[in-house]
Amino acid sequence: MIRRVRALTRMVAARSSRGRFTSNRLSLERGDSLVEVLITLIVVSLCGLALLTAFTATISGSAQHRSLASNDVVLRAATEAAFSQIQQQSSPTYLPCATSYLPTNASNWGAPTSPSYTAAITSILYWSTSTNQWVTPGAYTLDCATTYPPQLLTMTVTAPNGTTDSTQFVVDGRQESAVAIGDFGVLQVTPKSLGQGAVLQTLVVSGFGFESGATVAFSPSGIHVDSTDVTDANSITIQVTVGSGATVGPYSVTVTNPGPSTATGTNVFYVIAAPTISLFTPTSLLQGTQNTTITVTGTQFVQGTIVTFPTSGVVVANSVVSGSTQISVTVDVLPNATVGSGPLTVTNPDGSSGASSTLFAVKAGVTITSPNSSSPCTVASGTTATCVITGTGFDSGSAVTITNASVGKVTYVSPTEIDVKVTATGASGMFGDITVTNSLGVQATSTGAFKNG
Repeated sequence: MIRRVRALTRMVAARSSRGRFTSNRLSLERGDSLVEVLITLIVVSLCGLALLTAFTATISGSAQHRSLASNDVVLRAATEAAFSQIQQQSSPTYLPCATSYLPTNASNWGAPTSPSYTAAITSILYWSTSTNQWVTPGAYTLDCATTYPPQLLTMTVTAPNGTTDSTQFVVDGRQESAVAIGDFGVLQVTPKSLGQGAVLQTLVVSGFGFESGATVAFSPSGIHVDSTDVTDANSITIQVTVGSGATVGPYSVTVTNPGPSTATGTNVFYVIAAPTISLFTPTSLLQGTQNTTITVTGTQFVQGTIVTFPTSGVVVANSVVSGSTQISVTVDVLPNATVGSGPLTVTNPDGSSGASSTLFAVKAGVTITSPNSSSPCTVASGTTATCVITGTGFDSGSAVTITNASVGKVTYVSPTEIDVKVTATGASGMFGDITVTNSLGVQATSTGAFKNG
């Protein structure tokens, strides 16, 4: 019995011991789990704080970026507004002979200024047709007063915070337009103008960004491009013919690159009126006329304008262009020049031409039909009588000479008749020659047409 109680006691003790061990282990495990939870909470809290800090920084940076971006947008808008005002001018300011850049304030070029935003021209360059590039005013040596090269201007707009934005634009040489510049553009055409009716004239289109295969067109219509040669990226040589009815005034030139892409130079070329003749004097000359000046009056004459006569045998010895409205032409009319009439024609070096409405005539020169060697004017030696001379080309200033006789009064009757008082001074039976010279210096001689009776 005692043994059984002891055995049961040991069993209870053993079970009690195992229970305490299990309870202690569970307690330890619960402690470890709590630590782990605490550590996790700390880590999560730190991560949240980091994320919150980063998010706050991101929001702040984004606000600054938006502010800067907004300032850039406003500044760019101010720049575009300044350039727009310049473009809207009918004649943007142009300094054809500036050797150093003045003025610097863009308000003088039509750009707006205000207390908060200011605009200023900060640089100027000229387009050199000799080098096909932009050059500084000091390097530009051509006669800028007559060639009017395009100008490349840089305009800088400054915001209240000191930030700046710049744009470049071209003011063409004829003050017709201000054009924004890019990597493809038409600057000018040389020469700048041709007359109506000009034929196969060579022009050079200057600019930048030209490509092989580019084409050239004029607007409005009336100018035909006969050939095109793209010399390089800055120059295209073309031959053109201007219609006689082409509109007088400015023309825009468009270059189209393969692709296609286009660039237009606005009002960079001009068609001028063809030359005209309103009157000329004298309106006729005789065969044989020498060293006579014809004065031609009209419009659009230039140095090198030539005058053409309607019949052959009129030789121009000298021509002087006295301004755009008058030409003095000195001519000789050959004795065998073709008799006839037709309009005078003036032709400028570019091939443009105009004709007179009044006809110019070459008339038969001075001739003597009577008397002649077969039927001479006979006056008894030592006496005075009247010889009637008939022919052509006589005028009121005609003079008469007769060999072996003395000429007295000369009476002009008509272009075909002159009456002359003659005193025979030679021996009886002697013959003489009769010569008539009109006021133009044209003369004719009838051999043996006078006889001392």
